[in-house]
Amino acid sequence: RTPQLKVVGVYHSAENVQEASNEVRDQTLKHPEINAWIVIGPWPLQNKSLLKVIDPAVVKIVGLGCLPAELAFVEKGAVLYSENPYQMGYVSVQTIIQKFFQKMPIPAIVKYDLNGSRVRQDNMRFWAQSLSTWGYKEVPDELIYSGHGHVWVAPGPHSVPDSKFKGEN
Repeated sequence: RTPQLKVVGVYHSAENVQEASNEVRDQTLKHPEINAWIVIGPWPLQNKSLLKVIDPAVVKIVGLGCLPAELAFVEKGAVLYSENPYQMGYVSVQTIIQKFFQKMPIPAIVKYDLNGSRVRQDNMRFWAQSLSTWGYKEVPDELIYSGHGHVWVAPGPHSVPDSKFKGEN
């Protein structure tokens, strides 16, 4: 459907950082014509050693998920679509209450809006601050604090500024 794109392959791996990053590394070395990766799970991007093989400024990376370990890829040019972890938990608890306490019928697949945010180099500090506020301990301090010891401001503990993310696809 998009003639300018050629899919080299679809690669599966277990939800395992090492296995997934090895697959991306091996396929990148095997197919030097690869100029972009679409990563549906965050696992390969949680291994910073992959940056020795892939330069996100040259090989475009678009992925779903943006945990602290993946911010190194965003710093180099990857664009990641984040999920709001509180939304996932809220929908799960709401569904349990509806089924077991309110005796409501529940569909086999419960859909919800990911409430995703596009995380890029120019707004990653806001996302990093939100991750830190949400309790993620692995966020690098240099992404949370300015050079003067001040926290980069991201309003509210459960969101990043809408103006930084919404309406961008």
